[in-house]
Parts: sequence; structure tokens; C-alpha cells
Amino acid sequence: MIICMGLATIFFLCFVFLYLGAADNVTEIMLAYCCEKYEEEIKKIQIQMQLLAESVKKYGSADKKSDLRKAKKLKKKMKNAQKMLAVYREKKIAGLDLIPVAGYRWMQLFHWDIQNSTVKRLYEKCHQYKEKRQAMNQTYYVLGNLFGFCLLAVCVFFLTLGFALAMGMGIKSVVLAFAIACMLVLFGYLPYDAVQLTINQRKEEIEHDFPQLVSQMTLLVIAGMEVNKAWNISSKGGSSTLYIEMSRVNIDLENNVAPIEAYGKFITRCSNKYTTKLATAIMQNLTKGNAEIANVFYRLNEESWSEYRHNARRMSERVSSKLFIPTILMFAGILIMVIVPLMSGFSF
Repeated sequence: MIICMGLATIFFLCFVFLYLGAADNVTEIMLAYCCEKYEEEIKKIQIQMQLLAESVKKYGSADKKSDLRKAKKLKKKMKNAQKMLAVYREKKIAGLDLIPVAGYRWMQLFHWDIQNSTVKRLYEKCHQYKEKRQAMNQTYYVLGNLFGFCLLAVCVFFLTLGFALAMGMGIKSVVLAFAIACMLVLFGYLPYDAVQLTINQRKEEIEHDFPQLVSQMTLLVIAGMEVNKAWNISSKGGSSTLYIEMSRVNIDLENNVAPIEAYGKFITRCSNKYTTKLATAIMQNLTKGNAEIANVFYRLNEESWSEYRHNARRMSERVSSKLFIPTILMFAGILIMVIVPLMSGFSF
């Protein structure tokens, strides 16, 4: 028990030392990421509210209660995000924010920078939907959070083990301490795992919505509409990731951001070969002019729908393979339900 308490004290002092030894730039990076996180959330909510208003205006209030619930929910999320953003802009660090600061300081001591394979791999993932500076801040925050929780988990493991042994729990004390430590490690791992989940979710949404989007833009352009206006109208066709990113381009253009820069950010955030082709064709049309832009859109429409059908076929095959084992188990269960009563009716 005394050894466990001593080890817990040592690891806790290490945690405190790492936090106190962190330079100001470490805290600034953590605060910058938190500010960027809530700024991004506020922008996303604003776009969702705008798209909801446009939908109600265009199609009428088909379901007033549903639209009202969505609006209230978005308003509540906006209020909470603005409140948290104000806190971080005042450079106030909450209790849980101490953990990534200590973890990032640990990374510095072991020279974990962008040259490290783990850091570089995570940065490349974050850069698929964030700009360079934001992706770097998120990378350091997520890894710092993971290392910080791991160190805290070791400290809590020995502390819980010491108290449990003092209470005479015996072998159960090890199980309890290990379970609590695993929970802390899991809390630290969740933001790391959320990066890949975000990438997969955005990829699926973009691949699902793009064919319909490019079809609409192709029809508008063939009908003689300007590309920018076709983009603006098509961006109001939904509220998923693709439409939100298109609306962000519209906001940038309204704020006098150069079209090349606005569409370049769209390419970076979407990270999809078809959105890249679409934005590249639009940028070429704006800078050099392209009389064949309608044909480009038409070919892109054909390619995207072909890929959509292939993805649907692959997804159905994947679902079928996953359902194979449950189907076999159900069949075996049915056989047991039929055979057991039948055999019980015979006397041997």
C-alpha cells in the first residue's frame, strides 16, 4: 500500500512538473485550438441556420414544429459555443484543459515534433479537412490530450490500488484500479479516434451528395446560367457537409476573398477528387475563361454517377458479407428450436 501511494505521488508530481514547466507558447497553442474549434462550430451553425431559413422560404413551412425544433436546437448550440469561445478568448483554462498542456510538454521533452511519424500521420489526417495552422494546432492538442490522460491514468491506477488494498479488497483492488485507468486512457483516446471518424463521415457525405449536386449545376450551366450563380443556387440544396462547405465559399466571396483562395480552401477542406475537379474547372473558368465548361461538368457528372453506382454496389456486398454470420446463427437457432422438441418426443 505504501509503495502504491509513493508511486502515485511521484507520477502526480511529474504531472504537475510537466504542467508548470510548459512554456507560454504551449498554453497558447492549446487555447488557439479551443478558440478555432468553437469558431468553426459557430460558423457551421450559422450556415445551418441560413440553409434552414432558405429551405423554409423556398418550400414553405411543410412541418412547422420540426423546423421550430431544429431552429431552437441550433440557437441553443450557438449560445453555448459563443459562451465557451468568450471564455477561451479571455485565456481562461478549465480544469480538463490542464491535461493536454501537460501532455504536450511531455511530447516536447521527448522531441515529438512534425518530423515524428505519429505526429506527421495525424497532421496529414487533420489537414484533410482543416487548413495548415488549424490542423497543426489540432494535432498537438489531440496528442497532448492523449499523453496527458495516459500519465494521469498511471497516477490514478496506483492511487486507487493503494486505497483499495488499504480497505482489504485483495485481488479486486487490481481489477478496480485497472478499470479506472482504462477509462481515463479511453477518454484521452476518444479525440484521437474522432479525427478518423470525422474524415470517414465527411467522405461518405460528400460522395453521397456530389452526383446530385453536379447534376443540378450541369443543368443550370447548360441552360445558360453563369457558373457562380449556379454554384450559389446549388449550395442551398441541402444542409450536409458538401453544402456547408459550398456556403462557406459564398461567405468568403461576399467578404471580398479572392475566388482562387476561396475555392482553394474548398478543395482543401473537402479533400475529394471530384470536388477538386469541380473547383479547379470553376477557377479556370474565372481566370482564363472556358467555353467548354458545360462539357466539363457533363463529363464530371457521368464520372461521379458511375463512381456512385460502384460505391453502392460495394456497400451492398459489404453489408451482405456482414449479415452472413448472423444469418447462419439464426438458421442454426431455428434448427435447434425444431429438432429439440421433435427429439424429445421420442423415447429411447
